[in-house]
Amino acid sequence: MTTSRYLLLSWLLLGAALLLGSGCEGRDPITQAQASAAAEHLQRRDDFDWGDAVEVLPPAEVDERGRSWWQIRYKAGDQGVARVLLVDATSGWAKQPPPGYVVRIAPTCHPSSDRPVTVEDGSWLLRLAVPESVDGTRHAVLEREATRLNILAANTGLVPLFSLRDTKSGTVELLYGWQGDRGIARNERVLEWVKLRTNYHAAEWKDMAAP
Repeated sequence: MTTSRYLLLSWLLLGAALLLGSGCEGRDPITQAQASAAAEHLQRRDDFDWGDAVEVLPPAEVDERGRSWWQIRYKAGDQGVARVLLVDATSGWAKQPPPGYVVRIAPTCHPSSDRPVTVEDGSWLLRLAVPESVDGTRHAVLEREATRLNILAANTGLVPLFSLRDTKSGTVELLYGWQGDRGIARNERVLEWVKLRTNYHAAEWKDMAAP
């Protein structure tokens, strides 16, 4: 083999190796900015008009197809319905969540004035205790308790939305999130606050939109 042919063959083999090597390299992971941009593109393309994202969570566990997803959450819609888009952590492909998708919640730390818990309008109420029939004295006690909880909330990073509500059956319930004609979007950090800072450990969510 002549020197020129040897050099030509060497260059061809080197080029092929480089092409194969570049094809085998994995893609760089999608960044938060890229995930947000992909979700924004999908939102505009499909005319969702959800506004800016309120939370972006990085990929967590993989799904049944071995994929992991960024979760981009927007302000809740009517009746507290969650608005979420998912972005593939590898390809950057954006989509709406599949039926039955459980919205992920950011890892929480103890709420405080430095780490406030925010709430959004929705259809959920947090009931602190079983509704009870009360007389005037007991009603006054519950009113003072709601006031105490609101003061505690204001000083420890929670929007003060504790109040009493008269039920159709004539009982009274102590709630968080009742705003006269609506509730709030479900936020597990609110329940965490209640269980951490009060004795209402049996508090539970109630959906006003449920039949």
